[in-house]
Amino acid sequence: MIDNSLQSNVPMFEKLFGGSAIIGRVITSLFYLGIIGIMLLEVSHYFVGTHGDESYYVDYTKAIGDNGIYKEVANGNPVGYTAIVYALSKLGLSLLLTGRFLTLISTFAFYLSLKYIGRNIFNLSGAYLQLALLTCLLGVLGSHFYFIFCPDMFYYVIIMWIIVLMWRIVNKWAGWQIFALVGTLISVTILIRPLSLIFFMAFLLALFFISFFTKVGIWRKASVFISFIAAFIIIFLFQQYPSLHKSGGFAFENKINDPNTKATWEQRRILTTLKKEKGEKTDGNFYVSWKQCDNYLKQYGPNSLPKGATQVLFWSPTFFIKHFIFGLIDVLRGFLRDTGFVFIFPFIFLFRPSFAGYKKFAFFTVISLVYIAIYLFITLDSVEIRHILIPMVISALAGIAILKNLMDEGKKYAVTFLNLQMAALFLILLLDIKFFVSAFLSFKMM
Repeated sequence: MIDNSLQSNVPMFEKLFGGSAIIGRVITSLFYLGIIGIMLLEVSHYFVGTHGDESYYVDYTKAIGDNGIYKEVANGNPVGYTAIVYALSKLGLSLLLTGRFLTLISTFAFYLSLKYIGRNIFNLSGAYLQLALLTCLLGVLGSHFYFIFCPDMFYYVIIMWIIVLMWRIVNKWAGWQIFALVGTLISVTILIRPLSLIFFMAFLLALFFISFFTKVGIWRKASVFISFIAAFIIIFLFQQYPSLHKSGGFAFENKINDPNTKATWEQRRILTTLKKEKGEKTDGNFYVSWKQCDNYLKQYGPNSLPKGATQVLFWSPTFFIKHFIFGLIDVLRGFLRDTGFVFIFPFIFLFRPSFAGYKKFAFFTVISLVYIAIYLFITLDSVEIRHILIPMVISALAGIAILKNLMDEGKKYAVTFLNLQMAALFLILLLDIKFFVSAFLSFKMM
């Protein structure tokens, strides 16, 4: 018989998400079934036509067969992804379905990766682990990219394991050879997504930050930084050789479906924002069309819009600051809407070096902060949840782990926050069910 006095001391989130009681197992199972049900609804919608950037990746993958990998690297084709899809399509599925199923498998692998990281890096188990995993899965739901022919989920699985490897060698401050290996791996992933350029800077600054809390000699620290940076640059230049040889510059994926346009994506994005601020309609579904952007540049001059993200600040400091703040608000709103409020704890405890496990939490938090800062510098308020999924899940895992540590220290207020986070997850799931069911019914009635 269970002592009722002991049972009453168990926090609510442990009763509902723990595995020791039948009600906990039932509720946890129902929560997972709710998430799976939502995913299935969206998957059924994706079987009709193409969505998002799928047509670009179909063309990129076809080009692998037509031109070969070397030529496609020079064209900015993300061959680290499309070559794999092309090879797997030989099993008999179309390119579109192969890409979609690879994303679906990657999503499951992403979940298993999060489970491993929660257990083995953040030392979570039982109700704490389930609370963290369900928080992360709701973030995945918010990305909407778990059955899309797109490299995101495939890429995120790889980058999460590189982050884990990076933390392990930073924690032990391993030899320069291992840091060179990680620099090489990050550089190689640019062939999948150029987001690795942002992650490289995030890793580098996290490494720099943690070095202040690591007692090793200055020359050993210097050798680590040099090897990490040198390996990244050497591999990057090597993989960009086809492009450098062909055009004298670097090549990344370029989703421009009009080969005759003279405008850049940045100019198209900025012009779209300007027109929306003035209440003017665009002649595209969301962005202005390439033709409309070319006509604007022809009328007002080639310098009337910034060509690249780094030029926006100098083009109009006011515009940059305004939309950077808007973008930051969108990021915070996305975190709150899709994963609750637990993300705030890693950022708060970044300023508490005396906290147990500080170095680990600081490493992951600095990566998230630097990534978000650079991402917003580039995109301003054109924020997509799928692009901030890694900081989102890292913050969720770290946030729950911090609250667990506070519980272990006897901080009773941590129980309140954990119970509130659980309540937030139920609310988010209900909102997601309502949204996806409504969208599904609307689609069926079309």
